[in-house]
Amino acid sequence: MSSTWNQKEDVPSSSDRVEALRFALLGPVRAWNGGREVKLGSPQQQAVLLALLLGQGRPVPVHELVEAVWGGVPPLGAVSTVRTYASRLRRALEPDRPVTMPPRVVLSTAGGYAVRTSERGALDIIEFEAGVSEAARLRSRGEHAEAASLLARALDIWQGHPLAGIPGPLAEAERARLSERRLSVLETRLDLDVQLGRHDQVVGQLAALCDVNPLRERLHALLMLALYRCGRQAEALEVYRRTSRILSVELGTSPGPELRELHARILASDPTLARPDYADGTDARIDVTGILRTDPRACESRRTVGGGSFGAAAAAEQLTAGTPGAGARPADKRAARQPGTSRETPYVRPRQLPPDLPIYTGRSRELARAQALVPAPHEPSAVITIGGMAGVGKTALAVRLAHTVADQFPDGQLYINLRGFDPAGEMVDASAAIRAFLSALDYPPKQVPEDVDAQAALYRSVLANRRLMIVLDNVRDSNHVRTLLPGSPGCLVIVTSRDQLTGLVATHGSHPFTLEVLSEEEGAVFMAERIGGARVASEPQVVKDIVDTCGRLPLALAIVAARAAVHADFPLSTIASELNEAKGSLDAFVGSDPTTDARAAFSWSYQVLTSPAARLFRLLGLHPGPSLTISAAASLAGIAPAKTQLLLAELTRAHLLLEYAPKTYTLHDLLRDYATELTEEFESVEERRDAVHRLFDHYVHTAHSAALCLSPSLPRLPLAPPVAGSSPQTFRDRHQAQTWIDSARSTVFAVAKQSTDEGFETHGWQLAWALVYYMQRQWGSGPSK
Repeated sequence: MSSTWNQKEDVPSSSDRVEALRFALLGPVRAWNGGREVKLGSPQQQAVLLALLLGQGRPVPVHELVEAVWGGVPPLGAVSTVRTYASRLRRALEPDRPVTMPPRVVLSTAGGYAVRTSERGALDIIEFEAGVSEAARLRSRGEHAEAASLLARALDIWQGHPLAGIPGPLAEAERARLSERRLSVLETRLDLDVQLGRHDQVVGQLAALCDVNPLRERLHALLMLALYRCGRQAEALEVYRRTSRILSVELGTSPGPELRELHARILASDPTLARPDYADGTDARIDVTGILRTDPRACESRRTVGGGSFGAAAAAEQLTAGTPGAGARPADKRAARQPGTSRETPYVRPRQLPPDLPIYTGRSRELARAQALVPAPHEPSAVITIGGMAGVGKTALAVRLAHTVADQFPDGQLYINLRGFDPAGEMVDASAAIRAFLSALDYPPKQVPEDVDAQAALYRSVLANRRLMIVLDNVRDSNHVRTLLPGSPGCLVIVTSRDQLTGLVATHGSHPFTLEVLSEEEGAVFMAERIGGARVASEPQVVKDIVDTCGRLPLALAIVAARAAVHADFPLSTIASELNEAKGSLDAFVGSDPTTDARAAFSWSYQVLTSPAARLFRLLGLHPGPSLTISAAASLAGIAPAKTQLLLAELTRAHLLLEYAPKTYTLHDLLRDYATELTEEFESVEERRDAVHRLFDHYVHTAHSAALCLSPSLPRLPLAPPVAGSSPQTFRDRHQAQTWIDSARSTVFAVAKQSTDEGFETHGWQLAWALVYYMQRQWGSGPSK
């Protein structure tokens, strides 16, 4: 790194460099300011930072930054976008800098920018190269064991695929260069280990590396020598035969002279090959220096370009973790890696969490309760399940919770969207999820077994002794995730689903969280945080109406808030009027993509229902009241109450229905609108009329029965028998009748009105009779009534 700055560009001298900043490029691009990790923004913004860091203090012109991010065909406004990225990086890297003070990290130069960092330990690439250079110096002095140990420590600096997730041609080229550099250094370390007599400790690692780098002769030479020294001469010769075949097929060539010489000496059982070269102080080693000095590009597999071999190579390196040649560290020390600090474990720590939401409203009680469930390292792993209807904010809470407690899981955070309710993509099964997680943990893909039970056992073994957080988003049901739960202590699993996942509660003791819609106050705050407090304060009653029309559902509120934000000059009353005009339809809650479209979101829950449950859900759109019982639902569907109860349980598990009291259910207003749309699409006029006829008969006979139970002296109405499929309720005693009529009063009022509106006038006046009797009893209890 340059220690001076170009004074012609008005770049400050090195004496003012910021000492606390450290950057990591050998893995995901990360930065720390002291002990605090810095959020670096979008991948394109990180690509700008990458270009500046690789400049090592050199001013980088804006046109070079544009090319680094977008190549030769930048979008319109690319220069302006780069300047915006630079401004955001300044705020991120110097959050406490007063606006009157000039930047001290991202500096403006003539036509570009430069990054100023501390001289030592600021960039992990520099730390890595310094370790490699020192190891070369030790090796030249004959200190081979020390050189091997230093190379192992330098390789421990790596945190995964270099520049993971960074777009642009610069990042792509740099990834290929860094991946090749790492593999070359790893080869050198393995060569030292073999020559130091540690061949038995690295032979497995060499075999894995050769498998993913089949054209790299240097690795095959080391593997052959290691196998020979382990007494496995036949296997060493088979490596040569296999390598010869691959080189012939892939490149139309034969092994190089060094590999052929080694093959001949193994065939001849050359005794000088059998002893370590440095362990006993001699230097009678096999001359593979020609292979070691070969230009790696001449024999490199195309599979290594762009870092493709890194994952398996790093996983292979784990096979010798804990051996003297692998730079082992105590397994119980798992401090988060930062450049300039020592790394305590040789495996990758994935950081897969989606970005946290910049704006988050409510759920403070749920967050506090969930944080209290985080297990200590020695405690059994905990499973938190977050359920609720579509659009209620399950994933948002899971991601917020995960970011809140992430620092308690130093071995990493895994995340996967299992697409349990997503017609746009195929559901991710357990096998695919395990493979994805093992890949993120740098386990060689080719070593993963095919059988899902064996995969699960391997997955639990890899997780052993690690403290990880695992977020399983959009789960279909309990069986979908059982094999993804860790077996070791100290881990946290956060699961989101539209299913209640009662199976996990029963078998794994999971802690269920069922999210309800926001309160009116939270709904108003939700709107204020997205469109501005002043705008909300200017029309408070209108905001209340909007929140009510949205059913206090976060997804619906977000769609409406986005429209209000885009049309900042529209009065909120205009938007409220649009919502009222669309009442009874979901047309007002259509977003720009399926994830922000209420109708699409609801459809993902509906489409996984069984056919009978889907039919019942559609028919629930015909029910006018706020609540319904099992017998009312059975009457709508024209089926037995016992079967109906099972279907209602299925709808409840899918969070399409809420059982707010024992055997009493309610439907969210927007879900009712969705069900109404569906029943108009799938049920004929006759089927809908038959369903409401059965429903009206149910309420007339049930209300009449309740009234007579409460007052047997009342005259009986000449009721027609209920139609086939209708299931009226009967009552054993006055208390049961009174309880029903108290809870169903609002629903009976709504049914009476609807029956009259739809031409069932007889049902209307008969229900009115029962209601008049009910109201007379209420009035008769005292003048205040």
